[in-house]
Amino acid sequence: MSHQAIRLLRQQIGLHFDLEDLRLLTFDLGLDWDEIPGQRKSNRIQSLIYTVRHQDRLAELLTLLREERPSAVWPDRASLSQMAATESTAIDREIPDASRPIRPEAYAFANLSQFADKKDVIHPLEEQIATGLLLLSDEERRQCAASRWALDRIVAYLFAEHTGLANSADRVRHVRQEWEKVQARKGQTSLVPLHYAVRSLLTLLADEPALRSEVPGAISLMNQIVAVLVAREDMDQGGRGDRSRGICGKSSPCSGESSISFAARKTK
Repeated sequence: MSHQAIRLLRQQIGLHFDLEDLRLLTFDLGLDWDEIPGQRKSNRIQSLIYTVRHQDRLAELLTLLREERPSAVWPDRASLSQMAATESTAIDREIPDASRPIRPEAYAFANLSQFADKKDVIHPLEEQIATGLLLLSDEERRQCAASRWALDRIVAYLFAEHTGLANSADRVRHVRQEWEKVQARKGQTSLVPLHYAVRSLLTLLADEPALRSEVPGAISLMNQIVAVLVAREDMDQGGRGDRSRGICGKSSPCSGESSISFAARKTK
């Protein structure tokens, strides 16, 4: 589908559907409304289109839209079908099976730019993990932690934090992994995954201070991260917010003393 057709589709949905209509449309597509992120209606529409495109279901979406709002001006069905087939081939070529996300929300999450919209995706998943509604096998946890998709890794870090199934060495490795990604991309990436990796490790060290002896370099690593982020004002280009909050442990303040230094001091 061309960019012009996508724009037309997005505009027409926004013009003819309110939020409740969108919720019903999502249900009719067999999708979970809570897995279509977005704080505003425009964000929800964008995420819905993005999700359907990656599922190769644009034609199905267009059929439902025409049934619900036949008087609206929708993209041409023939060009849509041809473009959907082309995109499906391109997506399969660009994203091999080994690189596909574990979580179905990861496609839409990767397309979000506002931190508030990212929270709309993360918080329900965290609630499901904390209450035991979302369970991961050992293999799924390993795959999520190693995934190229940010949301997959965030889920792995949340699962480690709330279940305690990842040891201290694994959590330090998670922090190093995320910090290396930030450095390799010269700050042109979100700090959100780093935030959750750090929070998971700090939670463990705060709950079990004796474990600090098993990972002697953990606190120095996190203080190094803080020092670089404070010195480099351009490091958070991915929508996480100010640098100190970007890696704020859940039990530490986000002003004055750096959050990681504060949390590290609490584990002494």
